[in-house]
Amino acid sequence: MFSELPSVAVDLIVMAMAGSWHKYVNRLAAGWANESRAPVLALDPPASGTPGVQAKYSLVPFLPLSHSTNNGKLYLANIGLPVDVFRKVGIKYRSPFGPKFVIPLYPSDS
Repeated sequence: MFSELPSVAVDLIVMAMAGSWHKYVNRLAAGWANESRAPVLALDPPASGTPGVQAKYSLVPFLPLSHSTNNGKLYLANIGLPVDVFRKVGIKYRSPFGPKFVIPLYPSDS
């Protein structure tokens, strides 16, 4: 599987590894990602970060209660849950997204 990873420079690495992956596979993927020096976008990473990988950006589907600085800049993704889902469980919900599909959850650099 890892022999198929590019040996040339890449522009972006999308890391979507669940914590249940085998530790050996995580180590191989983390080593490859770190050697590439490309920015890493983590999709729904564990709150503690992806082991061995420093993400530059992370996209999360729900508001995180906490997160590690290893997850980089956090963005909340609109995964399109229908309002009826919230209504059925008794939650009054109004989407914060408006016309956007992601919301930054980190302090502005300016």
